[in-house]
Amino acid sequence: MVGVVLFSPVYSTAQGGAGVYVSDVWVASDLRGENIGRDLLRDAAQRGAELWDARFMRLVVHDDNARAALFYSRLGFAPIDGQSTLALTGLGFQTLGDRYESDS
Repeated sequence: MVGVVLFSPVYSTAQGGAGVYVSDVWVASDLRGENIGRDLLRDAAQRGAELWDARFMRLVVHDDNARAALFYSRLGFAPIDGQSTLALTGLGFQTLGDRYESDS
C-alpha cells in the first residue's frame, strides 16, 4: 500500500452546502514527496463533488506536525479565522448521550 485517504461528507451553512471532510491522509514514508498525498486529496475532492456536490474540503493538522502543515499550505489550505476545532470524547461524550436519553 502506498497511501490512504479517509473522507466523509460535511455540511456547512457558512460554505453554502456540502464539502469533503478528510479525517486521515497517510503516505508510506519512503514515498513521501512523490505527490501521492496531493493525488489522494485530489481524488477525494473529485469523489466528493460527484457524490455530494462538494464545494470545499476541510481537515485538521496537528500542531506538532510541521511537515504536514507545510504540505497542506502548499496545496492552498489555510486556517479558518475565528474558528477552533473542539472535541467531546470519552466520558463527556457518553454523559451527553445519557443526558439526551433522560430528556426524551
